[in-house]
Amino acid sequence: MGIEPEIFFYDKEFMAQAKVSGADLDSDFAAAQRTQELINENYLKLASQRVNATVNWDPYLRLLDGVPQEKLFDQIVALHINTNKFAVHKDLVESKINMANRDLYIKGVTTFIMSTPDYQLG
Repeated sequence: MGIEPEIFFYDKEFMAQAKVSGADLDSDFAAAQRTQELINENYLKLASQRVNATVNWDPYLRLLDGVPQEKLFDQIVALHINTNKFAVHKDLVESKINMANRDLYIKGVTTFIMSTPDYQLG
């Protein structure tokens, strides 16, 4: 059978006992310590590896194809920020990105917006 669940009320008394035997405590501590060491080792291995990523911008760029240039910034912000669109200042963003052509403008605005707390916390 097993232990049946009980509902405890404020006046209910019960006994609890921690595991205190030396051998059990030592083996549990050693196992926990070894587990932490393995986690640290694996984390260091992963953190030291070089990660290569390639973004497929084509579907995203096609999504914005029909948007006129003068509305492009506001549309990109609307896609990524759920709060007030004025939380991201257009002049500041445009001063930091490559505006040589439309695709670079879209990529620059998008990556800038995605680095803001408004995007990351939204």
